[in-house]
Amino acid sequence: MFNIIPFLLVVIPLVLAIVIIVRKFPQLVLLDVESLPEVKEGKRKETYLRKRAGIKTQKQKKERQEIMTKVMVLFEKAQESFRGFVGGVQKQLVKQKEGLISTQKTPAKVVPKTKEEKQTVSEVIDRAHAAFDEGKVDQAEEMFISAIRQDNKNIDGYKGLVDVYIKQEQWQEAGQTCKFLIKLSPKGVHYVKLAKIEEHVGNDSKAIILYKKAVKKTPNRAGWHSHLARLLEKTDNHEAAFASAQEALALEPENPRFLDNVIEFAIIVNNKKLAQEMLRRIRKVNPENDKIPRWRERVQQIKKK
Repeated sequence: MFNIIPFLLVVIPLVLAIVIIVRKFPQLVLLDVESLPEVKEGKRKETYLRKRAGIKTQKQKKERQEIMTKVMVLFEKAQESFRGFVGGVQKQLVKQKEGLISTQKTPAKVVPKTKEEKQTVSEVIDRAHAAFDEGKVDQAEEMFISAIRQDNKNIDGYKGLVDVYIKQEQWQEAGQTCKFLIKLSPKGVHYVKLAKIEEHVGNDSKAIILYKKAVKKTPNRAGWHSHLARLLEKTDNHEAAFASAQEALALEPENPRFLDNVIEFAIIVNNKKLAQEMLRRIRKVNPENDKIPRWRERVQQIKKK
């Protein structure tokens, strides 16, 4: 009997709890948790925080974009300045190199090249000439430039390069290269080459100056004197032309072409005495010259001074 009492004390409260749950179960099922104030408040806070976080993220993203834009602008400016600096340095180096060749009055002390190095430059020059003779002008140009890079005072390299540019009809490059050549080797033949370039592009006045320098350097070239006479004639400087023609004839007294030139200029400047002398010499050297009758008539028309 006494053993049943503890059992009942345990069972009875359990039964009561079950009865209460069974009665309240429908209400518990229908309970909307989402509608509880605590839950609603929590959701509002969560939504607000998410919204704030989104706004903050967008703001940070925008700030980063602005910073990157500024950085890129600064980088582009720096890059542009750097390019300008590099370009300036390159131009300065080119000017210094040109100045070393074109303005240096006395040759700089150069460390003598070994025999092998000299042979190398010489071989390149020979190959360049061979390529030029075969009509491979572009290849010849590269070789002449290569030789000049190895020896920037190599006269043969500059001479060959001038011929290449003339062949390519690159008159400006030919003229500039020929000027470097003259600085290195101010020979009459180099002045004549530059004069021919200037004459080809229509600068007769410059060509005349260069021919005068050439005949001063090398006065025994009759052909140069004769050509100078023709250039002077084109500028209507007949007295100077007459003098140059006489210089040519003095070097080659029986040259028919030079005799023709002198008598022509003698008639133009009304020098009857010299014209008559030239006529006699022409009849002696070249009696078959069909211009003799016309010259005789023109000489007779010259009035004595």
